[in-house]
Amino acid sequence: MILDAIYDGQFSLAEMAPPRTDEYKEALSRFKEAVNTLKQGLTAEQKEQLDAVLTSKNVLVSLEAAEQFKLAFSAGVQLERETRDAFQKFQYE
Repeated sequence: MILDAIYDGQFSLAEMAPPRTDEYKEALSRFKEAVNTLKQGLTAEQKEQLDAVLTSKNVLVSLEAAEQFKLAFSAGVQLERETRDAFQKFQYE
């Protein structure tokens, strides 16, 4: 069931569908350029440490996005329920 996959973390829209906007592409390009510039002055060990930090940050951002998606999805379901209930009460009054 798709809902179970969402809550079990097996269904990640963030990983499946990164933004395709020009703004995203530009920001990603600037980020990569900044990282490459930063790495120019680092030793091999420091580059590995930087990569580890960036990887950890990416994991954190992905986990945060997944939780935000779950919360928003749940809120959407709740809104739909409340709207349906209000509509049914309105019909019977």
